[in-house]
Amino acid sequence: MAVAKLTSLGRSVLEWSDVLRAVPGSKTRVWLIGRYKSMGFDAESFGRKSGRVAMAGALTATEDWLELEQPRNVLARARIRDLRRRLELELWP
Repeated sequence: MAVAKLTSLGRSVLEWSDVLRAVPGSKTRVWLIGRYKSMGFDAESFGRKSGRVAMAGALTATEDWLELEQPRNVLARARIRDLRRRLELELWP
């Protein structure tokens, strides 16, 4: 088992696998990754601050898209929102 990295505040640092795990449904995951790649980033970019900032934006766009595509899927949007908020707290404590 890999040891989780910690921020200066002791919170676990998000990893790419956390993003994939939190985004439910293959269609939604493909949409999110497509959005992220359209901004010029990939999985390896997620380790850099610029990649994480872009992912926060992509997660926001995915929340909005999901609200239009599947308005009753409140749980999926909540999971994405929670992930985005964790990422934003990590970026801007």
